[in-house]
Amino acid sequence: MTIHIHVHAKSKDGSPPSKENVEKFAPQAPASLKSHKMWNKNDYAYFRGKGYSDSEIKKLWDRDSKTGTNPVTWNMDKKSKDATYFRLDDKQAQSDLWEVGQAIKSIQSTVNAGNDVKPQDFDRLISMLQKVRQRITKHG
Repeated sequence: MTIHIHVHAKSKDGSPPSKENVEKFAPQAPASLKSHKMWNKNDYAYFRGKGYSDSEIKKLWDRDSKTGTNPVTWNMDKKSKDATYFRLDDKQAQSDLWEVGQAIKSIQSTVNAGNDVKPQDFDRLISMLQKVRQRITKHG
């Protein structure tokens, strides 16, 4: 079974931002965000509708871009039938998941350098994953 974690992929009620929010916010987006690698007018409208500032959105997109995350496509109708989907809605959960990614990168770097990974590094990672698991909701 494949597990996908969609961060920022949908609004809290399980649907994309309203057409009104897209029409309201997307035209106002600064050129620096419209030309951003992660630009998606629906994603931008989602964040603006949640109260995020342009600088907060840029920070999120810069972070996601650096980690190799693809831009949000909002095409949630094509879910794999054999996959389980989860949704992270709050900023703290998103931050926690980013920290998990950093911990994994640190472990990979240690291994790639030919060094042993300490058991406490795995314990820390497991603890972080448990914290994220408490914040996610199963969806779909």
